[in-house]
Amino acid sequence: MRYSLNFLSTTADRQRRVHYRRVTSLLYSLLWLVTAVVFLNVYGSLSYVANVFQRQSGSLGQQISSIEPRVLFLEKKVAERNRFAKNIPLYLQAHDRPAVWYARLSEIAGLLPADLVVSRISYDPERAKAVKDAPAISIDGYMVIKDKSQDIFAVDDYRAMLSEAITTQDAFSRLVVKNNRIYKDADNLRLTYTLGYYP
Repeated sequence: MRYSLNFLSTTADRQRRVHYRRVTSLLYSLLWLVTAVVFLNVYGSLSYVANVFQRQSGSLGQQISSIEPRVLFLEKKVAERNRFAKNIPLYLQAHDRPAVWYARLSEIAGLLPADLVVSRISYDPERAKAVKDAPAISIDGYMVIKDKSQDIFAVDDYRAMLSEAITTQDAFSRLVVKNNRIYKDADNLRLTYTLGYYP
């Protein structure tokens, strides 16, 4: 039996394996180094961008805080202007603005005789323009006649006093008693009336 040993081949294989290990270790080291460098660069870039955004947002926040009171003041003034602008057509009306109606209703109530009752006041200027004999303002009411001492001509007196009222004297051409009738209601007589203001 014969044996042969090839020491040169074994040494060469061992050196090749050592060389491969060294190259592989170097490649892994380079790969980890490149990865670490890339991550550090990305982290640095993101940190820089975050700092820039933080500075800009802080600057914008300071600018907004400095002008916010003026903006709120302007918003309040714009809202007031819009509200007034919305109500201008109402306030500019010659006959229909709230102050005139308040004075008009005050006169209608203040001149009302004690026995008369106003049950309804209606206002329809469009119908008065469209229909020939339609009043702009109608005042409906009644009076319960319980004894003979009551004045059955109270409606005519009331019409005469309203005709001289300041708030309606110039706004309407005439005030007419459209309905004035007496009928039996239970145990008493009831007088109903309608007054009409014509433009």
